[in-house]
Amino acid sequence: MISQNTLSVVAFVGPEILPLHVASAHSYYAREGLEVRYEAATGSIGQMVRLIDGDCDMVMTAIDNIIAYNVVQGRVQADPLPNLAAFLGCASEPRQLIVLLEISGLADLRGRCIAVDALNTGFSILLRQIF
Repeated sequence: MISQNTLSVVAFVGPEILPLHVASAHSYYAREGLEVRYEAATGSIGQMVRLIDGDCDMVMTAIDNIIAYNVVQGRVQADPLPNLAAFLGCASEPRQLIVLLEISGLADLRGRCIAVDALNTGFSILLRQIF
């Protein structure tokens, strides 16, 4: 018999995690001798720090986080440098930009403050380049 192995996954709550729950509910992991523990991510910085520090085995995150930390642009600097890889990446819905009612287009954002979860990752860098 295969010994029980545990896989710790930290992911944002959304449709991407549905397969984790379905596989668990149907005992697909257990049949393979695997226990999958899922934790909800509260932000990309904490998620990436946990991955780099070895506090979890895998994260489900946006690709900009992986790229930023591999090229030393992440919010937290790791030593030694991480060697992170993306595997089977996908996004099931577009990432939304949530704005005030008075904003009707990108031009209305010029000169305004924008809140992001991590300043040094791809989505916020892209927003700054637009303006």
